[in-house]
Amino acid sequence: MLNAANEIAVAEFVNGRIGFTGIPALVEATMEGASKRGVMREPASIADAISVDHNSRLLARDLLPEIAAKAF
Repeated sequence: MLNAANEIAVAEFVNGRIGFTGIPALVEATMEGASKRGVMREPASIADAISVDHNSRLLARDLLPEIAAKAF
């Protein structure tokens, strides 16, 4: 989860859609959102790990507009 959120955040920074401070803000918001949704868990299989990664990226992208508005 952490890695997926970080990769999305860094890509958005490199593409100029968020400022530097938006990187940790987006990662933190993604981790908090996943925790609130009860989806922070250790993957039991490779397929489960891929699913966690995919869902983490979706969550980070969903949170992006909110973070971009605050962190630029």
